[in-house]
Order: sequence, then C-alpha cells, then structure tokens
Amino acid sequence: FNSHPNQLYVVRTVNSLMPKLSTEATMSHFHSLSKLLGPNKNHAGITSNEHRQMISSAISAICSRDLGCPKLKQVAKAVVDVNAVSTSYVGEHDFERILPVLNGLGANSQTEGSWLDLSMVNTEELQSTFKLSKTFDGTRLLLPLIYTCFQLLYSADGVISRASNKALKSL
Repeated sequence: FNSHPNQLYVVRTVNSLMPKLSTEATMSHFHSLSKLLGPNKNHAGITSNEHRQMISSAISAICSRDLGCPKLKQVAKAVVDVNAVSTSYVGEHDFERILPVLNGLGANSQTEGSWLDLSMVNTEELQSTFKLSKTFDGTRLLLPLIYTCFQLLYSADGVISRASNKALKSL
C-alpha cells in the first residue's frame, strides 16, 4: 500500500468526523478502521507512518469518548503507542513507546496491559451503551492491537517483529 495524498485526505476527514458522530455510528466504523492497521492477504498492509498514525488517532477518538469504560481508553492508548514513530529519527519506530506495549501484551495474563486484562470489560454494558450486537464482546476491542501485531511481523526491525510475535503467541 503506497502512500497517496488523496488517501491521507480521506483518513484525515474520517478522523475529524469521529468526535462529531454518535457513539453508535463511531463504533460501526471500529472494525473497518482496525482492519486497515493489519496486513493484506500475504503481504504488508499500510506501511505509511502518517497513514497509520491517522488511523490510530481515529480509533483513539472512538475509544476515548467518556463512556465509563476505562478499558476502551487503555486500548486506545495502546493502539496509538504501538503505532508510534520516533521524533528523533526519520521513519523509525518509537521503541520507547512500542516495546513496553508489545511486551505487556506478551506478558503473564494477570498483568496490567496484557491481552486478558484489556479484554475484561462488562460485555452487557458495552453492548447496551453502543447498541451493538450480542456477538460484540471484550475480545473485539482488541482487534486494532491484533491487526497491528500482525502488521508488525512484516517489520524489517527484528526487535519489533519478535516482540510482536511473542505478543501474538500469548494471545
């Protein structure tokens, strides 16, 4: 997926609309935006850092609404951190933000920031708040992180791809 200015404009527009939409409308786009962070078939998906950060920002806007669900905000922060880019080096990952999230996901299931910890939400409350189907549960909140971890397997940086692999294995 090559970076194209028009695609970035669309993602920016979607990002700017998220705070203006109803909660139900934004959650209907949660899965579609999450899929954009993952690979396509058998090759890397969106590799443009600017695109990935804008998509992460849109997912964060969905999750950061004041809905009384702190796990949503934790997932939003993790998504933004795992897609972070270094401010010191052009085009490099921000290891100080990415690795703690990936290591936390791959850690013991009882620790804060693990897959299990992030998925532990009150499913009934989540479904009624967002008017979601009965199939939507806490594990679906992890989709942007799961897709991002699969994308990071394609990273040329061995540290990032190994940490992502470890996180996915513990899932």
